[in-house]
Amino acid sequence: MSTLPRPAAPAQDETRGVLAIPAFRKLWNSMVFSSLGDWLGLLATTALAQQLSGDSYAKANFAIAGV
Repeated sequence: MSTLPRPAAPAQDETRGVLAIPAFRKLWNSMVFSSLGDWLGLLATTALAQQLSGDSYAKANFAIAGV
């Protein structure tokens, strides 16, 4: 039984080359900022649930699970 050759890893320049395409760069940037906003929203929701539930860990988890 023969083994298949492993493909070479793409060069760093080839990977960065896609960012030279303006439309793709705009899409990539918008996805990065959207993801960052989602994480900040989750952090804010978690902090708000913790604040509103007092010190009850179970209540905070229940509030977050409802989102």
